[in-house]
Amino acid sequence: MMARENVVPSAMQHPSRRRNVTTRKRLCGLLAFVALNFAVHVCYDAVSHYRKGSGHQPANWLELANCAYRPELYEGPPVGIIGAQKRVSSSPFLHVFLQFPQNEADLPTVRYREFVKALQCNIWHPAVKSIHLLQERDFDLDSIPLISDRTNKVVVHIIGRRILYEDAVKAMNMLPENSLAVLTNADIYLGDGFDFSVLNASVSQNNGLALTRYEDSTCMSIQKQTGVCDCRIYDNCHDSYVFRSPLPAILVLGNTTSFRFGGLWGSERVFLHQLTSHGLALHNPCFFLKTHHVHCSQVRPTQDNRWLNKELGIPSESSRLPPITHICESR
Repeated sequence: MMARENVVPSAMQHPSRRRNVTTRKRLCGLLAFVALNFAVHVCYDAVSHYRKGSGHQPANWLELANCAYRPELYEGPPVGIIGAQKRVSSSPFLHVFLQFPQNEADLPTVRYREFVKALQCNIWHPAVKSIHLLQERDFDLDSIPLISDRTNKVVVHIIGRRILYEDAVKAMNMLPENSLAVLTNADIYLGDGFDFSVLNASVSQNNGLALTRYEDSTCMSIQKQTGVCDCRIYDNCHDSYVFRSPLPAILVLGNTTSFRFGGLWGSERVFLHQLTSHGLALHNPCFFLKTHHVHCSQVRPTQDNRWLNKELGIPSESSRLPPITHICESR
């Protein structure tokens, strides 16, 4: 004889059990709605970025968040030659100037992500008050995947061409007098050491900084060799500058600084030559004021292979720049 199942009609089930079934159904429906809504938004964002000209996949948030500075431990260089500077923090005060690449369709995805990371780390840096993007054409910050600027630090200026040193000098000279400005490449971001009390005392209209960057030692060997520019093996290379506004007006007269900033070998040496020729003393305390280069990919699709300083007969700047203060290196 076949056993009979004792099936309790739904109408005869206990009220609490019916309520549990109903609750589970509603919860499953809600979760399904949330998942569908999220998927729709992801698809919309992907289509939106594609239509705006960015076919790149968004960078990983963890990649972007891995900025090599410590906001909670702001460390400045020594005052004078010897002696520890007290760790202090300050309100944002630095105005950063750069040009973000707009030829992203021609850039490998890995290279584009490096530019995105550098910009995001500069936006998040506690010393940065504003970031001025000197762009070739109309520019929408929202077109960059995963860039967050909730503090509205970014200001866009349309200069209509690939940036020249002249464009940067003109833009920095539009700041209020005595402002502290940083000129840097799009794949560089500021690190530790940028404290107001230190920079306010060391940077003036007559004294500026020409900093050597730090490479990521996890993706390249930090040793003296062609093409490696790193503070730890200083070899006459600079790509970040700190100035007090305004810079001498003569720097934008004639063709004094009418050459590319970035992507042209030796252009920084010509720029440094012009600065020192017009009365600006330059220093390179890169052991304390750290700038970080995001370029593990080593891709350079827009590099001009000429050496501008050699064409103009301008030698290495090593004889003009005060050396790095090695006395404090082990601090």
